[in-house]
Amino acid sequence: MPSGRARPMDLRAAGTVDLTFVVKPKTQVQKVAIDIAPSEGDKITEEELLFKLNVLSPGTAITEQTLRNNADEILDYLRERGFYKSEVTYEVHRMQNQNEVGVTFKVTPNAQTTVSNFVINIQGYNKPIPEDSLKLKKGGNYSRERLLADVAKVRDILKKDNYLAPELDEREFLRPRQLKRDLPAPLEAICLKAMALKPEDRYTAPKALLVISPVRPSLRSKDALAKGQRARPIFLACASSLSTLVGAVL
Repeated sequence: MPSGRARPMDLRAAGTVDLTFVVKPKTQVQKVAIDIAPSEGDKITEEELLFKLNVLSPGTAITEQTLRNNADEILDYLRERGFYKSEVTYEVHRMQNQNEVGVTFKVTPNAQTTVSNFVINIQGYNKPIPEDSLKLKKGGNYSRERLLADVAKVRDILKKDNYLAPELDEREFLRPRQLKRDLPAPLEAICLKAMALKPEDRYTAPKALLVISPVRPSLRSKDALAKGQRARPIFLACASSLSTLVGAVL
């Protein structure tokens, strides 16, 4: 039966059986598009985001996991660029051929993180580092690319002053998923909001988590809902992730 189900049979009574194999071709991607919402900060182009989706080239077999992985790749890239509040969703629509689909990733970068303070403190080196030689500026946009460029620049300045092979403490912002790759992206977003630099960007009270969609079904057990403790598992998961982050930094 082409129903996709199996049922037990008594072969002694049936004698012989006929087996029918129903083979369906996998759904393939025919077209990939990216819809980018307006944002504050450095310009994000569709071309650079499409480059992150090379596994979704036309003709590639598609699964729900593949789509989620590619959405996460876009999120990782945007956060490397300093867009820590970015959001990515996707839509799948059928093409004329029923086995082919088009995928549209809807990207909302939101505001880019800015540099509130930038201090360089080098023990035993009293010369000031010229600010105009650095990429990161106080009040300017932040990105990991600029940070790495400034680290290389400071190291180059020290070497020219005969400080051979200097070691620099790179005080970068480490996201939870950089330390724990299997951490769900929604949970990371909760953690990032919980430890936001500005108080007004954080959760104002535990009850604020009640409107958040659960990271996974297990965080929303019936017992917890009955006791009004829906937010507690999210807090525990977030606290565990933050402890991993702190432990790695220390």
